Amino acid sequence: MQLSNNSKKLIIAIMAMTGLGVLLTSPNPTEPAHESIATASDQSIYQANMLDPTTIKSLTNLTQHIIIDTVGMPLRYRGYIQGVGYSSYQFLGEKGQKIIFSLEAPSNMEMILYGTTIVPISNNMEYTLPENGSYDLRILYKPSIELQQTKKSSDPEAYYITFTLQASPTTPLVEQP
Repeated sequence: MQLSNNSKKLIIAIMAMTGLGVLLTSPNPTEPAHESIATASDQSIYQANMLDPTTIKSLTNLTQHIIIDTVGMPLRYRGYIQGVGYSSYQFLGEKGQKIIFSLEAPSNMEMILYGTTIVPISNNMEYTLPENGSYDLRILYKPSIELQQTKKSSDPEAYYITFTLQASPTTPLVEQP
């Protein structure tokens, strides 16, 4: 099969338009993307070239289904909170599982575990699941900050959450290093 001259011209025009579209929509290298990361002193610092704004937006106020099934194997996730929203990590748990929830975030964020009861979770706290079922760990701003967020626009703030299964009903406890 041979292409006619018009077909060749059309293919060249499509390739040129595609190339132009890529050039026009690519990020400007002189304007690095910034990510707000909490430091140990609870101050926000900006690190250039970490994530683009679209990725940050996709990680803001998200719901993530996770599987916590390997003792001693930490699961680490990055997310962002903005406004009065929250991020949610949903998982199935077994009665007797011991999980450590570690949150690296500004001090204005907190964790709440929803199951058959609602439990505020302290950072690096080992929590024993009271029964089999579905659980939902939410990371959100503390109530005083949420009130401020409703009154003004804000940038997303970064956090890292780590889930570590310490023990399950059928496996022994793992010692902390």
